[in-house]
Amino acid sequence: MKPEWITPIENSISNVNLNDMSTEYNTEAFWVAAKAIVEPAGVDDEYHEYTNSNIDHWAITIENTFGSEWGKIASHVAMNGY
Repeated sequence: MKPEWITPIENSISNVNLNDMSTEYNTEAFWVAAKAIVEPAGVDDEYHEYTNSNIDHWAITIENTFGSEWGKIASHVAMNGY
């Protein structure tokens, strides 16, 4: 069973074009993409508690659910902060 916060992320990332993102992480396109998975509209406190206490697992969940490109963004956020 998928967590309830997956659907708000699906909705949030549907508005992001990863083709606009370069390989650089310090770009506006990267931060727009990161915001889509870190601060999606419609998530509750459980999501933020989960990301704060399980950041590495969160990044793996993002990659397994949404693919390797989103996983790279989540891993970068997990290692370097948001």
